[in-house]
Amino acid sequence: MARKRPGPEPDPRQLKEKLRRVATQRSRPEPKLTTDQYAFVAYPHVDEDVALRLVGALKQRGICVKWDKDLLGGDNFRSRLDALLEGAAAVIVIWSENVTDFVIDEADAGKARGTLVTCRVPGLVPAKVPTGFRGLHCIDVDDVDAILRALERRGLMAMPAS
Repeated sequence: MARKRPGPEPDPRQLKEKLRRVATQRSRPEPKLTTDQYAFVAYPHVDEDVALRLVGALKQRGICVKWDKDLLGGDNFRSRLDALLEGAAAVIVIWSENVTDFVIDEADAGKARGTLVTCRVPGLVPAKVPTGFRGLHCIDVDDVDAILRALERRGLMAMPAS
């Protein structure tokens, strides 16, 4: 004689709906928004001057920005960087011919969470954007208004230009 499990049998329709929700969540990651929202900027260090201009323009418009310059001496680089990427409402990546594995890793983190905003230095040909990111619309890094519109879609609101 077979023993029955205690409790009611699960409803197959509820199980099917639960599986559908889980599959949908995995295929379209939603950005994790926090009360202290910020954009993280990833860039090749050779292009620090480009990143500095972008960070300045975003801060001037009231966007909270974090980047590797926020790391302090003695910080565990990888764990601190992971925490910054995880908490970001948007990950802005600046593509150039100088792209590094770190920048690609940071872009992967943003893409996986649905928070990636891709930018390119002027004159960068699409073939120089790393494989896996070429199909994404890439904004010119100097087009701050377009970048602000992308950030707004991710919950970061700029102040009106003065």
